[in-house]
Amino acid sequence: MSYSGASSGGTIGHGLGVKPDIVLIKCRSATANWLFTTDIIDGSKDYLFLNQTNAKNNLTTALPTSSVFTVSGDDDQGENGKTYIAYCFNSVQGYSKFGSYVGNNSSAGVFVYTGFKPAFIMIKRTDSTADWRIYDNKRAGYNNKNYYLEPNTSDAEGTTDSGSNWDMLSNGFKFYTSEAEINGSGTYIYMAFAENPFTSSAGTPVTAR
Repeated sequence: MSYSGASSGGTIGHGLGVKPDIVLIKCRSATANWLFTTDIIDGSKDYLFLNQTNAKNNLTTALPTSSVFTVSGDDDQGENGKTYIAYCFNSVQGYSKFGSYVGNNSSAGVFVYTGFKPAFIMIKRTDSTADWRIYDNKRAGYNNKNYYLEPNTSDAEGTTDSGSNWDMLSNGFKFYTSEAEINGSGTYIYMAFAENPFTSSAGTPVTAR
């Protein structure tokens, strides 16, 4: 949804009908950060910047509800006289999953359950500075060499270091690396979307006629 800022911030209707897990905000009319807000790390309202490597920090505005999210009046969220776009996401069974996991800093890395085979995954370490990582099943490189992009940089895709050493599986993803951006001794957030969302949001298999 799009909205205009106000000097004291305010609430913005999102239309999802459920509480969003993630709200991504960008000012359209001036230079500002990509603000990534969520409560799925520890239950409090946290923020990161999609264009930076910062660790998560707390936001003092209210948690989102099933009808609205709240912004302050600063330039990244809702400054008076500026225009903004916001993208709101919630997990949908069999289609999308947004969550967090704790890395084990081992080549026998953690397995993260999503309930579907992912086609797209974005990962960010939240307790330390680190690059964002985007992986998908369309570009060259796939199990056990998943090439990656970093939205906070202008770099070409990464193809050779240990950060590409992991698998997309039928029900989640599994690491074989201790690479700090995805499986160090830290806490991470992820967004995942399914390759074949053939399950309804109620968990019922969708079959052909």
